[in-house]
Amino acid sequence: MMKELKLDLNGVQSEDDFHDRATATFDFPAYYGRNRDAFWDCITDFVDPTTVRVCNLDTVPDAIKPRLVDYIEMLRTYETESDGKFSVQIDAATPPTPDS
Repeated sequence: MMKELKLDLNGVQSEDDFHDRATATFDFPAYYGRNRDAFWDCITDFVDPTTVRVCNLDTVPDAIKPRLVDYIEMLRTYETESDGKFSVQIDAATPPTPDS
């Protein structure tokens, strides 16, 4: 059975906010370096089959959206390399939920 993680970008206003959200969502280790290389290293460490649902990408300010799209593309790259144990769903227009 695949584990599902929800990376909700609602309220993310900076790349630092994104790293905070990613750390909490993915339970990254304390030594996570908060950069592209560290993000790649951590996502490729997933052992259990995992689906990542990225929500509210359309709420991210235009000024930082290209940087965040780079991270999402890294998730997609890992999806193609993981032999089906990792998948990504992008829900750009997902409304926030009370527990978000």
